[in-house]
This record gives sequence, C-alpha cells and structure tokens, in this order.
Amino acid sequence: LLILAVAAFFVLATSAPEGVDTASPKIGLRVIYLGHPQSPRARDFVGFLEKHFRKVGQGDLDTFRESDTAGYDVTILDYDELKVVNKHIQMPKTVVSRQYLRPTVTIGATGALVCERLGLKTGYL
Repeated sequence: LLILAVAAFFVLATSAPEGVDTASPKIGLRVIYLGHPQSPRARDFVGFLEKHFRKVGQGDLDTFRESDTAGYDVTILDYDELKVVNKHIQMPKTVVSRQYLRPTVTIGATGALVCERLGLKTGYL
C-alpha cells in the first residue's frame, strides 16, 4: 500500500489538468529600473523584472531626471559601481525633489544618499 500511495503522489504531483496554465501571470505594474545599464547587476535585475511585471523600462542613473519615471508605476534606483576616492563616495548625484511623488525603491548607497538628501530616516538601514 505504501508503494501505491507514493506512486499515486508522484503521478498527481507531476501532472496538471490540460488547458491549465501553470505559469503565474505577470503583475500588472509598469516598473522602471535606473542604474548602471551595462553592468551584470542591471542586466540581472531587468531580466528578473521582465519575467514578473507587465512593462519594464531601463535607464541610466547618471542621467536620471524625475520626468524619466512618467508612464511607470514604480521606480527602482540602484547603482552597483561604488568608488571611494580620498574617503569620499563617488557615484551619480541623483537629485530627487520633495515634489517627486512616485513610488520608488532605493537600493544600496544610492538609496542612502537620496534618503539623506531628503532627510528621510531610511538611509543606511
């Protein structure tokens, strides 16, 4: 009986009814990723996002403007290339005004710098 039960489990676990799509539908959000576009990190992020979200855009954090986020529901600000020269962090000077109202995820040092400039407490968590 144990062998029959195990066999039945594997048959049921590996089969799906015909016509049923087992893939998850994409999330209906439009997401833009702004970072260092040529980096492996950016390619990985964008590839992941494209699998899970309806529309995915990409841009360069070096040239970020708030207007770049028009037409997107969520913005991701990230940068993987962090250089320290003479005890100072060198990276894009991302400017986000207090009038900027888009839902935004900040990652790494970019997030810390943006949050610090805006006086937010989420800088270096």
